[in-house]
Amino acid sequence: MNFLGALDKLLTDNGINYTLDLANDVVTFPFWEGEYQEIDSSDEQGYHEYVFTLTGTNKGTYSRLIKDLEIIRKITMNHTEILESGHGIAFYYEHMQMIPSQDEQIKRMEITLTIKEWSV
Repeated sequence: MNFLGALDKLLTDNGINYTLDLANDVVTFPFWEGEYQEIDSSDEQGYHEYVFTLTGTNKGTYSRLIKDLEIIRKITMNHTEILESGHGIAFYYEHMQMIPSQDEQIKRMEITLTIKEWSV
């Protein structure tokens, strides 16, 4: 799962307030939290595929989440790189959806990425 560090760097270097785990973080709006699920990729040795979900939360309006969405879409649209570990990774933007909230002041959005990782 070398992709986690690469994704963190890609997002934070582009001004996205992102974390994989909010447990120890002080929350500043807007913020994005990630979670992932491995897809069965047993057909090819050294290959792993993940569905990665970014959930954004903001107070007040969707405007900042939409601005972040545009950045995330741009930087993850078919982004590939070779890591220092020698692993190759590819990020693919899939889609976005708004998430209803019980609190009218809280706005939420979910972005789905596909991530592919190859080890050498």
